[in-house]
Formats: sequence, structure tokens, C-alpha cells
Amino acid sequence: MPARNVVRVYDISAVTTAPYDTIQTHIKNLRDLLKTRPKTVPSGGKQGGKYAKYEQLPDYPPRNAGHLVQVKMQYLDAEWGRGLFYITQFVQGVGEWPDNEQLVYLFQGLSKDERFYVAADFRVTHPSLEGAQLRSEGESDANALTEKLSSIMAKDSDEAFTPPLNKIREWVSTFKIESSCGK
Repeated sequence: MPARNVVRVYDISAVTTAPYDTIQTHIKNLRDLLKTRPKTVPSGGKQGGKYAKYEQLPDYPPRNAGHLVQVKMQYLDAEWGRGLFYITQFVQGVGEWPDNEQLVYLFQGLSKDERFYVAADFRVTHPSLEGAQLRSEGESDANALTEKLSSIMAKDSDEAFTPPLNKIREWVSTFKIESSCGK
């Protein structure tokens, strides 16, 4: 499915009293990441000849798909709150590789008062990637290609992407999220 641009803001002030679990785990994981601020999160890539443990970064709302890649992790501190950006591509199974139709720059953030959860998807493209297409490569070839392309994207500058990643971060930092008084 092609990536698209969307910004969602959720009022999470009452989630602790909700009778069911929906966003709570995502909030906890995001809070932990924003507190510890690791520079990288293991994303299942090959390290020292074996695959590292995979830890999926926060991603709300839930999608019926996993992350193929997790690169270009960047924290944002803005007047309205803080959050985490990263590039990913959603996949249903094995044997896929990054492409310019499905690549997305995700943002997951919390307002300063932690009353609002902000989730945004921004479609991005990169010159090393092609459009989505069927290929005959096997799973191991697709995994090798994914590792190669992930490495290229991770090392490339923000300006190599369209639109530039730093411009997206600048735009998100201009959001205005105000707490309602009197509640």
C-alpha cells in the first residue's frame, strides 16, 4: 500500500481509567525511549554474522504490518512537546525490500503535559530506491538488498530524501498543542 501523509492527535488523558488496553503500551514505550534517548534501537539487522534482536519502535495507531527497516532515528524537542522520528516501511511478510512507494517517515510524540499523543506519517522517497515492483529474488536476496539499502539510507544526509527530513522535523516543531484549562 502506498505511503501517505497524515497527522493524528489523540487525547490520552483518560487512558489510565480505560477498561481495555489500546494505546497504553505505546505510551509507555515512547516515554521510556524519550527518557533514555538511545541513539539506535536493534532492528533485526545482521551484526557480527548473526541477526540482532528486533525491537519495534513505537507505532500508533496499530497496523496490520511489521517494520521492514528502522533508520534515521531522530528526537524532536519542541515548544509543544517531544517525540521521535524514524524511517520505516510496513510489510506483511518476508522477501520484501525498501521502495519509494511505501517508505514513510514516522513521528510519535507526546505533548509537554502528556495529555496528547501525536502520530504522523510522511511519505518520503530516496534516490537509491525504486518504485514498488514484483521481483523474482528469493528471501535471502531480498534480505541482503534490504540491508544494503538500509545502510545507504542511514548514512545519507537528510537532504537526500524528498522531502528533506529536516524540513519535516521543522514543520512538526511548529505545531500548536494547547492544554485545556479548567478540566
